[in-house]
Parts: sequence; structure tokens; C-alpha cells
Amino acid sequence: MREIANAGTIGSFTAKIIRELIDRIRNGEEVSPSQISVIGDPALRKQLMAMLNEQIRKD
Repeated sequence: MREIANAGTIGSFTAKIIRELIDRIRNGEEVSPSQISVIGDPALRKQLMAMLNEQIRKD
């Protein structure tokens, strides 16, 4: 992650939350689509939703 001005802390926090969401999806833990919908980056949001949908189909 690049740091832009004072956004380093927020960027690190966001990256941590996203990594936790990915881990929860991969581990089959419950993740609400609303948790993913608040992610601002459309490409990342789309990929996480695809991962979640794939996990739901497996269950």
C-alpha cells in the first residue's frame, strides 16, 4: 500500500479489514454482502462478492 499524505493509517486499517474479510470467506465463515458493499473500490468489491458467491455455492 502506498501512503498518500496522512492516509497511511487509514490505508493500513482498510487493508487489514479486507484481509480479514478474505480470510473469513476462505474459511467458510459468515460474511454479509453488506460488509462487502461498503468497499469503495469497484474491482475489489466485485472480486470479493465473486469469492463470497462461490463459497455460498460450495456450502
